[in-house]
Amino acid sequence: MNGGNVHIIRPYYAHSVFFNSRKINGYPIVSKLQLYLDLYNYQPRGREHAKRLKGITAEQGEFLA
Repeated sequence: MNGGNVHIIRPYYAHSVFFNSRKINGYPIVSKLQLYLDLYNYQPRGREHAKRLKGITAEQGEFLA
């Protein structure tokens, strides 16, 4: 994949954003639920990506929460 964009968002609630987080290659990563919420409110295509994340999670037999 080429040309992907990365957006760093400063959390409004600094401590709760990493509730249920995990580490990947030593980096703290937010939970799937937090990612869904962040994507859902991000314009212009965030809701589309949030729905895709929800679908992928369901296909894997997992839940967002």
